[in-house]
Amino acid sequence: MSAGEVTDGLARAEAPGGIEVVRTGRMPWGESMVKHRQAGSMRHKRLFDGDEGTPDNYHLAYADELGTYYSPSHRHLWDQVRICTEGAVPIGRTMQVGAGEIAYFPEGVRYGPQEGGPDRRVVVLQFGGTSRNGYLSPEQLERGRTELGEAGRFEGGLFHRTDGDGRAQQDAYEAVWEQVVGAPAVYPAAVVEAPIVLRPGAFPARPVAGADGVRRRRLGIFEPRGLRIDVDELDAGASIDLRCDDGVVLGWVLSGTGDVDGSEVEAETALRCRAGDAGVLRADTPLSVVVIAIPSLA
Repeated sequence: MSAGEVTDGLARAEAPGGIEVVRTGRMPWGESMVKHRQAGSMRHKRLFDGDEGTPDNYHLAYADELGTYYSPSHRHLWDQVRICTEGAVPIGRTMQVGAGEIAYFPEGVRYGPQEGGPDRRVVVLQFGGTSRNGYLSPEQLERGRTELGEAGRFEGGLFHRTDGDGRAQQDAYEAVWEQVVGAPAVYPAAVVEAPIVLRPGAFPARPVAGADGVRRRRLGIFEPRGLRIDVDELDAGASIDLRCDDGVVLGWVLSGTGDVDGSEVEAETALRCRAGDAGVLRADTPLSVVVIAIPSLA
């Protein structure tokens, strides 16, 4: 996509410095990309993807989830970040990610079940962890699910095998992973006991040097992956440089309006800055954006 080109009914654009802009609110909802869990209780907007088959692969999507969605207690072979924009996401019997909160799920950390609660909307980022297991692309996930459908059924967040070799019952995602990879899932050791739920409003907002009218809430730098999560707040007329020297930097505009080098941004806009990309985010009205930096594993 060339600089300034706009597609998807004015939803997508690329700024001159290479930063990609997706105005998510202008996109139609697509079908669920987690059909192995529970069909009919979720729909998605697919935003950005990494490189399939690499340890650094990632996937960013916006999810519209019904309270009827169910997922059993499970853990991941990769890392995940969720930004809850509406409602609340239950991630255990007594734990949830509420509207305005951001949660980090390091690989290997068990959580759940995800059951009940209100309808919600959630930004979901999934990416390869330090185990170097990588992350399955949506196409790989769907292919594995389709292939397994010939040997059993998906129900209640689990895969129930009725034909062929393998376990009679196992976590649905785990079963799909093993089908695609062709080897048993080996979970990395969890570095924390439970997902880390962050409340951005409780973090101090500190001025950013060299950027008048900009404050930053640093939510954390999480080892061993090196993941960094910030919330930047810009006054009307303020601006801040965006750049990526390594890996990928992703953004989600929580509120406000502005532009990235002439490409309009608004609430529910997603941004992607890859290695070598650079640009300037400018605010027309007070603007708040979550910034997530994922270093390369190379």
